[in-house]
Amino acid sequence: MSTRERWIVYPLLFLTLGIVLRDKFVPQRSLRVVELEVEQARCNHLELGRLEVGRIDCQFVKVTGPSGEDRIRIGTAGNDAGMLELCGRDGKRLLVAGADDSGRAGLLEMFAGKGIPLVQVRSGDRGGQITTFQRDKKLWLVLAHGELGSGLFAVQPELGILDPLAVHPRRPPAAAPAPDKAH
Repeated sequence: MSTRERWIVYPLLFLTLGIVLRDKFVPQRSLRVVELEVEQARCNHLELGRLEVGRIDCQFVKVTGPSGEDRIRIGTAGNDAGMLELCGRDGKRLLVAGADDSGRAGLLEMFAGKGIPLVQVRSGDRGGQITTFQRDKKLWLVLAHGELGSGLFAVQPELGILDPLAVHPRRPPAAAPAPDKAH
């Protein structure tokens, strides 16, 4: 082999060996890709600065604040209906939107700082209802157009008393409703 040939072959040989052995001596920690097209991928953890997608199929979404506390939770409630929870600074829920226990009617609940529901808005087959609760839930004020009749009612659920405060004259009030447990 001539000197000129050596000046070409040996550098190429060392360059090839360096490329092949590089990841054996220097571990790769990051990969920069300008454009990547993947048909299907699986991973345990993916950290991104920004994500743009046309559609997301998932079972649960959680948005956390700077201190790690939950701020928003989107998922499925115990009755297999959709649910949205908005939380305060401490991670306790302040507002829940979803379905009632039957899973067939809309329900919106607003909570006090200790997680006690104080306002409830619900829909039903016969109309809607807005309920405000005392903290101990012994007295409710209900503005309803539906199962209770149409009007404003004071309800004492423990005693089963429905006291009409202002009702539509053509619809007599129904019996006191059973307390609905919070989500």
